[in-house]
Amino acid sequence: MTAALVLLLMLAPAEKRGRELYFNGGDATAIVAGAAELPAASMPCGSCHGADGRGVPEGTVVPADIRWSVLSAPDAARMRPPYDDALLRRAIAEGLDSGGKPLSPVMPRYRLSAEAMSDLIAYLKRDPTDPGLTETELTIATSAVTRDVVSAFVKDLNAAGGVFGRTLRVASSGEEVFAVVGASGAALDPLDRVPVVSPFVTGSSPTSFALYADLPTQALALLQFAEARRNVVVEHDGSPAALAAAAALPAREAFPRGDDDVLLLLGDVDVGAVLARLDQQQWHPRILAAGTRRPLPPGRRIVRAAPTIPADITEAAHAELTAFAARHHLPPNATQLATFATMKVFVEALKRAGRDLTREKLIAALEQLYDFPTGLTPPLTFHRNRRIGSAGAWVVEVDGGRARYVSAR
Repeated sequence: MTAALVLLLMLAPAEKRGRELYFNGGDATAIVAGAAELPAASMPCGSCHGADGRGVPEGTVVPADIRWSVLSAPDAARMRPPYDDALLRRAIAEGLDSGGKPLSPVMPRYRLSAEAMSDLIAYLKRDPTDPGLTETELTIATSAVTRDVVSAFVKDLNAAGGVFGRTLRVASSGEEVFAVVGASGAALDPLDRVPVVSPFVTGSSPTSFALYADLPTQALALLQFAEARRNVVVEHDGSPAALAAAAALPAREAFPRGDDDVLLLLGDVDVGAVLARLDQQQWHPRILAAGTRRPLPPGRRIVRAAPTIPADITEAAHAELTAFAARHHLPPNATQLATFATMKVFVEALKRAGRDLTREKLIAALEQLYDFPTGLTPPLTFHRNRRIGSAGAWVVEVDGGRARYVSAR
């Protein structure tokens, strides 16, 4: 995420406080079945009505659509007049609709202060619909590094009619967006539920999806490949990713050092300097490396992990990417390949989410991708508890040229 890329919802202070109430309940009290009192945090509005206000059906219970565009219009089917502020306050506190009829007993009644009620209504009146989305256009954000490729992909997609009649547009700084593609989502508020699709893991957001194995996954694949049974000595470059990878490794019993040990290098470690030091120490462990961007010295058996290798690219995908680069005068490189694959995943999920698109539907569509072939990566699978599409990594013997895909999960 670049500093100029501002993706948070542009909410007024009252709307921000109302959003917190909507999703987390705040200090309000929920009255259930007319009697039992529980903290509203255990059943906030958003848990039933969803991030977009349309309602999340569960079994036979179908919560009402509470978007202000719906509430402020008369409902002939329910024979109720439009809501205004006063009627909405009554519905929330007393469980009566705008026509005075009781709401479903399943819906809690909420006790909250007058100020908190005003904040909640301010947020509801903003319509908790998804920013960056209209009937004809969908706005996405990306980073400066990937913008040229994303913009070129969008140009081709729009020329072919877009997705369900919507054209895509790459946002300028400060605009509200529907999703982020090819860039980090680290600065996003989790409450906004902004989908993020990127080549690599960029944070712990539950709405972020990454194509390639992260450093912990690569490290685990290396250890499975090596079948290390004795010491595993870890050296890393001190980066947050390398520290996280080291912390994810299984604990092992320590033995006196020997030549059947494993030295696991994580991050952009200077392998040449490490080898020189090992020779001085007369210690010759098996060397595994993940995350280094430096050339590895020849003449020493080193096994490295890679999230993808050229063998992942099919002839058809290579031809498609080559034509794309030539058409848009883009120099071919690894960033272009990864961004192109990311856009293919994003567009596939848009198509599966359907015309009646929301952020939640896009997230659900991404979670249902199974062995999706981009032609440029290993087949990708996501689900509710898996946000990295490639659950393993290639292990490549540098001095032998052999490569093998190893699942780390």
